[in-house]
Amino acid sequence: MLPRRSRSNREWGWETGPSSQKGENMAETQARKDWTKENTTFVGLKLNKRTDADILAAIDGKAKQTELKRLIRQGMKLEQPKQ
Repeated sequence: MLPRRSRSNREWGWETGPSSQKGENMAETQARKDWTKENTTFVGLKLNKRTDADILAAIDGKAKQTELKRLIRQGMKLEQPKQ
């Protein structure tokens, strides 16, 4: 017989993560959601461990989002037409 899966905090109805910070109310949470929707874009990236090993090695041990942004900006700077 398999062990029974315990319920997560979310399944129990308990708030988890950043929205449960002390002193935060529903309006602040909605304001944060609205701001995020208006000011950010999600970009997902799936890398293959075999064929993208060089990329994975370059970002290993670093803040992935920060390092990827830095490398993209570095590449953009190199591609700018010379005047």
